[in-house]
Amino acid sequence: MLPDGNGLDYLKEIKSQYPDLPVIFATAVGCEGLAETVTSYKNVMYLKKCYDVDTLTLKVKKSLGEEIPQNPIVINKSPSINEDNIAVNRILEYIKENISNNLTVKSIAEYFNLKPSALNKVFTNKIEMALKEYIINYRIKRAMELL
Repeated sequence: MLPDGNGLDYLKEIKSQYPDLPVIFATAVGCEGLAETVTSYKNVMYLKKCYDVDTLTLKVKKSLGEEIPQNPIVINKSPSINEDNIAVNRILEYIKENISNNLTVKSIAEYFNLKPSALNKVFTNKIEMALKEYIINYRIKRAMELL
């Protein structure tokens, strides 16, 4: 809670003085209808329970009109995802630690005891990039860093 009111009061005041100003309204406490009310204002993004710094960074860059990387990597900090119970951050760590090896979707799937199609689905759903494409891009990035 803010000392002299609530976030919605501040948003109304800000938007009355600066209607075109981009605003990210972040709250840990959601109320029914709050998202609709907040996003009814021009140039306002609503984030509920924003604990993911990567997501917040991308939203800020977008609201400022900055160019967003074509395939931003935003990892869900949750320890597990979907029915396969495999954390994407563990997959990414494994790739980083083994990038000098002959990594394939099949070899990574075997390591995590998954079918390659299930692994790729889990990965693609969170990273929005196919696993094979991510491995190639990561190798290129690492090579450029080493130059």
